[in-house]
Amino acid sequence: MIFVFDIEREQVASYWELHKGTHYEVPAAYVGVDEGALLKQIAAWGRGGHALLSVDAAARPLVTRNLIATLPGQTAERVVYVTHTDGNTFVQENGGVTLLALARYFAKLPLSSRRRTIEFALNADTSTSPAKEACTTPSNCRRPLT
Repeated sequence: MIFVFDIEREQVASYWELHKGTHYEVPAAYVGVDEGALLKQIAAWGRGGHALLSVDAAARPLVTRNLIATLPGQTAERVVYVTHTDGNTFVQENGGVTLLALARYFAKLPLSSRRRTIEFALNADTSTSPAKEACTTPSNCRRPLT
């Protein structure tokens, strides 16, 4: 599988994406605009032929951490904002910036205008949501956001 980006090759070097290629156990490569144009031209010739795609990479388990911040409200009732941070570019993962902007906005409000406690969860993985269990008892509540 070959993914063609509309950018220069140097900007694609060492690029990987969690949800493509290895997720499906299919060898994948990312190429820049020039290589993509050449490959499309060769494919358009329609003469058949073969190509060899090799990927020099390794997969390994990795431990990641999540960040959860709590902005106390007047009650224990919670509103939880969640985003994942496992992308590799700002374009793919701009939810963290949004959560920080929301946290800054709500932190400036007086407690009297925040009836509910607000929790901000930046998860390292798309498929998990630690915010579900983040503050269910006083012993596992995170430190308040300041």
